[in-house]
Amino acid sequence: LDAAPMKKAFTLIELLVVISIIVLILSMIAVVPSRDKAKLRSDVAVIQSFFERAKARAIATRRLQYVVLFYSNEQGYSILGTSPLITLNGVANSVVHYDSGGTRVDEFLLESRTKFTDPTLNTRATFYTDGSCVPLWGGSSNTNQIVVAMENDTTISRTMDITNGTGKIRAREE
Repeated sequence: LDAAPMKKAFTLIELLVVISIIVLILSMIAVVPSRDKAKLRSDVAVIQSFFERAKARAIATRRLQYVVLFYSNEQGYSILGTSPLITLNGVANSVVHYDSGGTRVDEFLLESRTKFTDPTLNTRATFYTDGSCVPLWGGSSNTNQIVVAMENDTTISRTMDITNGTGKIRAREE
């Protein structure tokens, strides 16, 4: 007897395998931006801790403290008005904490794929012995901003608002 011709069709197992592969690929695509955002959050938290530690150290030691954000490599960044003149060096995309004598207290290099978005100048915040802070990167408002973004996708970024007088940082996602 002739068997009835079989229809060519996908089995249930084959369909489940294809669906699971599609789901796996989609989940991997969704994880990359969240991992980048987590790196940014981590970098911003470290920068915030630099500001907090510099403020605490200025109060405790009764000496000025500086936090410098290096947008680019810098040899000979001078802090004017200091006697003797303090000259600092740093590498691009790093945050460095110096004491009033220009001695490096701590340094942090941003994750390899993160960067400051304004490459035009290196900036600093000076912490005074009463805990007050003066960020020196211009602007006439009471708040100065630092933006940290992913190198390959600047749509993933975090903005830090630094308040004059207190050095308090409020971070927000863009």
